[in-house]
Amino acid sequence: MKNLTLKFIIIFLGCSISTNIYAQKSVKRYSIKSGKIIYTSKISSNILGCKSEGKGKEIVHFKNWGRWEVIEEKSIQKMNINVFGVKKTEEEKTHTKEILKDNISYSVDYLNKEISEHKDMLLSSLAENGKNMTAEEFGRQTLESMGGKVVGKENIKGYQCEVWEMPIGKQWIYKGIVLKVESKKMGVTMIKEAISVEFNCHVSNSVFNLPDFPRTKEEPIFE
Repeated sequence: MKNLTLKFIIIFLGCSISTNIYAQKSVKRYSIKSGKIIYTSKISSNILGCKSEGKGKEIVHFKNWGRWEVIEEKSIQKMNINVFGVKKTEEEKTHTKEILKDNISYSVDYLNKEISEHKDMLLSSLAENGKNMTAEEFGRQTLESMGGKVVGKENIKGYQCEVWEMPIGKQWIYKGIVLKVESKKMGVTMIKEAISVEFNCHVSNSVFNLPDFPRTKEEPIFE
């Protein structure tokens, strides 16, 4: 389920970055200093006789204007397969955590008890494109370049969101942070929505702790 839902999530990053190392402390991925958001998601598909339904829960914590962020997701997906009259049901569970600490990212797989570590290249690659822009300005420019447009406004959990219509569906966005996503494409329908939102709240460093699993380092493809 995670692989499907990630295709519909846009992370907004805005930067005021210089090339020296001290500039890392001034990077703002979000226009909000800290937050905790809880999402629920539902996904269903009907492709070539294979029907599936899934549901999940995602908890996001971020601080330092998004330079530190952790996304924990638990999901379960059931697939009913009917191929040439042969029917069977399969179930897939996931429990993952994505942790960003400045320019280092960690992907934690709790079911397989493993961690992969890699250098986060996105901020550096956006240094020039995002120069002298706020997080919101850069996010808006990115969406427009992808064919997105604002079609209205709607309240999500007390926050007035812009509703963006995209080729992949709709997104409800508050200050660069996605609070709701709807997509229906190629037989796959997905809805993800925030059920609890707290901004500018205390976020403990303990939520960024890594479990004691074996680690592997992944080398970046591009430097």
